[in-house]
Amino acid sequence: MSSVELDLKTEIALREKRDRRKKWFWIIPLAVVLVAAAAFGFLVYRFYSNVRSEIKIEAGESLPEAKDFLMSTDGFGTCDTDIASYDKTVPGRYPVNFSWLFFTKTAELVIMDTVAPVGETKDLVVKLGEKPEAKDFIASMEDESEIEVRYVLKPDFSKEGEKNIKLILEDRGGNQTILSANLTIIDESNVPVIKGAENLHVFTGESVAYRDGVSVVSRTETEPTLEIDNSAVKLDTPGVYPVTYTATDVYGRSSSVTVQLQVEDKPENYEDMQKMYEMADQLLAELITPGMNDMEKLFAIFRWIRLNVPWSGGRSEHNEVEQVINGLMGKPGDCYTDAMTMKVLLERAGFTFLLIEKNNETGMHYWLMVYYEGNWYHVDPTPVYVNNFVTFLSTDAQIQIDSDKYRPHFYDRDTRMYPATPVTSPCKVTYKDGDYYLEVGEWLPGENVEGVSR
Repeated sequence: MSSVELDLKTEIALREKRDRRKKWFWIIPLAVVLVAAAAFGFLVYRFYSNVRSEIKIEAGESLPEAKDFLMSTDGFGTCDTDIASYDKTVPGRYPVNFSWLFFTKTAELVIMDTVAPVGETKDLVVKLGEKPEAKDFIASMEDESEIEVRYVLKPDFSKEGEKNIKLILEDRGGNQTILSANLTIIDESNVPVIKGAENLHVFTGESVAYRDGVSVVSRTETEPTLEIDNSAVKLDTPGVYPVTYTATDVYGRSSSVTVQLQVEDKPENYEDMQKMYEMADQLLAELITPGMNDMEKLFAIFRWIRLNVPWSGGRSEHNEVEQVINGLMGKPGDCYTDAMTMKVLLERAGFTFLLIEKNNETGMHYWLMVYYEGNWYHVDPTPVYVNNFVTFLSTDAQIQIDSDKYRPHFYDRDTRMYPATPVTSPCKVTYKDGDYYLEVGEWLPGENVEGVSR
């Protein structure tokens, strides 16, 4: 081999060697770059994969910390969100941002509300016209989020009565609870009314039946309570004492009536008085029958005295108890006997009346005025002059006409001391064939029909 050929081979070998060096010169840096890129990509992957997509909590639970969003505590990345600033009681999806170098990833904090609110109600009593809100029925309620209270169906507040109310509790997560309560609407003008509470009279040492004849009328279905305040009464000491009746219904509405209780020492003729009242009550039980109206009751009492107490024409001793007992026994008597007998019978029958006494130079006479259907009328149970007139529920004008016509001054009285009567009488009574007859109707003065002499 010539030297030329040798040099050529050497040159080729050197060139190939240089080419091989050039090739590795680019491969090694590229490999380094690729390895670095792979390492960096792995780090980026680690960053993204290490951050959880979301964390769910129930409303009201403690908020998570930033580290709770990382899969591994040896991961890397910075939380850029102030998680503590979020309201843990408000359901929703809240972003939580993490960053590393110029890379970012957003996770979500999911606050859920899956638990329905709980609560207790209270019953309400309101006045007619008041309109309570739904929340007024709530005694207590609890939930981790804000609660809205509303009616299932808004009640009618315009009518008195008791109603069952349905309420909805709804939290911000849409969870609902249905509760019920009672609503009572009262009309304060419908107070219970006390009836039959009248002035009382007892003798020292006697007991008092405060509730006898007293009743309460109310618009409620339940009977009101009736309380009696007799704390001031001293039954062993004569005097006049107040007694207060108070009726209260289930709604708290109340009314009161105060009467006077008169306590007196027993009179000497006390036993006779007891006998008198027993006789009067026994007679009334015979005269008054169920279904009678007040006019019929008055007429029954009037008619009995007229027909059963003979006129003596004399002048009786003015001992009321004795004369009433005589009258109730059908013994003869005068106008005092008749008037006192009717007075006791009217008193025991529950009528309101006035005793009228005429005592002047023209003579003496007794009769009564009776309160009937809102007006006062004259009633004279004495059967004298029956052939000329009968005074029963008569007016001022009627007794004046009869007196002037048949016996002047018979009904003289100080008219300023007694109530005036209406113009017309509600009835007339005539005497015929030994008996008295009642005829109902309005009668003007002078229209009474003359009877027949007894």
